[in-house]
Amino acid sequence: MAIAERSLRSDLFYRLGVVFIPIPPLRQRPGDIALLTRHFLKKHSRALNKKVREVSAEVQELFLTHHWPGNVRELEHFIEGALNLA
Repeated sequence: MAIAERSLRSDLFYRLGVVFIPIPPLRQRPGDIALLTRHFLKKHSRALNKKVREVSAEVQELFLTHHWPGNVRELEHFIEGALNLA
């Protein structure tokens, strides 16, 4: 579609296709959860004009035990939704 609309050059598209960057699912990267949680709290707190700086130890533990089928996007949406209710 982007190639047909000429917003992406076809030669670039095919060059990018040879590069594969494996990114493991969030459930396999528990060390990233705290970092991402802080990032999303900061991002959405600012956007929603909230003053939430951290989550409790209990919430952090729940985050570590959750399967995260939606990966990073699911974590971000969860945090954004919680901040909307705060």
